[in-house]
Amino acid sequence: MAETNATVNQKKIVDCYMPLVHSNSSSINIDDSLSGVDDPIPIIDFSMLISDDPDKQFKTTQDLRNACLEYGSFMVINHELPDNLIIRVYEALGKFFDLRKEEKQEYETNDPTDMIRWGKWDSNLLSTEFIKMVVHPTFHCPTKLAGLSEILQECIKRMRELGIQLLRAISKTLGFEECYIEKRMNLESGHDFISANDYLVRLNSENQLGQPPHYDTGLLVLLLPGESNGLQIEHHGKWINVNPQPNSIVVIIADHIEVINHELPDKLIIRVYEALGKFFDLRKEEKQEYETNDPTDMIRWGKWDSNLLSTEFIKMVVHPTFHCPTKLAGLSEILQECIERMRELGIQLLRAISKTLGFEECYIEKRMKLESGHDFISANDYLVRLNSENQLGQPPHYDTGLLVLLLPGESNGLQIEHHGKWINVNPQPNSIVVIRISLPLFLGPSLDTTVSPMPEFVDEHHPPAYLVKTYKESLETNPYQVIDGMSCMKNVRL
Repeated sequence: MAETNATVNQKKIVDCYMPLVHSNSSSINIDDSLSGVDDPIPIIDFSMLISDDPDKQFKTTQDLRNACLEYGSFMVINHELPDNLIIRVYEALGKFFDLRKEEKQEYETNDPTDMIRWGKWDSNLLSTEFIKMVVHPTFHCPTKLAGLSEILQECIKRMRELGIQLLRAISKTLGFEECYIEKRMNLESGHDFISANDYLVRLNSENQLGQPPHYDTGLLVLLLPGESNGLQIEHHGKWINVNPQPNSIVVIIADHIEVINHELPDKLIIRVYEALGKFFDLRKEEKQEYETNDPTDMIRWGKWDSNLLSTEFIKMVVHPTFHCPTKLAGLSEILQECIERMRELGIQLLRAISKTLGFEECYIEKRMKLESGHDFISANDYLVRLNSENQLGQPPHYDTGLLVLLLPGESNGLQIEHHGKWINVNPQPNSIVVIRISLPLFLGPSLDTTVSPMPEFVDEHHPPAYLVKTYKESLETNPYQVIDGMSCMKNVRL
């Protein structure tokens, strides 16, 4: 996703498919506080993306992938939207904004569920008039201006087709089949809206913003730039002026692509495994400093080695305080960056799970005191034992905590039990398995959190089925993940 700003900027993209945006409709920048730099942003030739030439299509798909990873936004040229249609759209919208205020106020509302919303922002730095319309699955448009609906419908139909083609290409860059995002996000009934903005000129304002810095919702934002430049995107700490080419469309990767792509870039995952590999390659004497049987130690190294079980591991408590071996330069920094992102992903997933249970989205987060949650990782190096017919990296077991987010290693082997049978988990490229070199992050409540059935689920017909214990007490019943094939829940069930 991108952060944008309308002096206009786009979302911050930090090695993942996401950016920050803002928009500056004024060229009056006396102190340069809103000035951006004129660095180029990527350009995607749409005709090459859909070319019958596989070499051209492959190269452009790779360019698209790099644009998503490095910028979270790009310009599309040769997109099949005719110049005269774009001109007609702006002429029609200009006529709408030129209507008397009384005519437009029919659509003035603070209800975000309304299908058509008109309004104005006007302050020292922010000056914009807007009209928002839901355009899919049902098209809505003001009726105050003859011809506006027909022109917008034609333009939006073509832009939507372009957006779906781009999402198909992005699906392929993520390692999925081309229609994966389209089907997964149910785009046939997708909730699409437009927000037409008229940036008002305010000569007495030194620094005028059409839009403040912001992130955009949805999957993609396709922007037909107006006659005056002003859009900026944030890239590596600086605001870049987006100077659109004639008849181009600016595309911004929006928030919800971040969820699909889980915001962990390929190269960060690769760096994590390389760093962990170097740790496991250290001499045994160097690693033995962390060998301990005390489950309360913040860092623990060890090995299991038997006929069927052969694994070397390093466990580290990473939240609320981060702990990491100091024997290897760079390991701490790489792991911290990865775990911070995995933790953010885990909390977002728990918020979604809260809603599936009928609670407000932060219910689990607050109830389990995740701000001070006890999180740890267990990096495992599964040793190859050529003389063993059946080798287990881990025996069948249950995991503690709330969620386990697992970065699978290069070799498959994970299995989950489902209705009495073991299912092989074959991870898609750049995916995270939410259960469990391998690198699972165990996301748990605060140690002092009392874990008990939620009151909403308990009544005279559904009495409590578990003892009330703190998370620390439940962990201690199975000393901090000594694997015995049993769940620590067996000790708290009534």
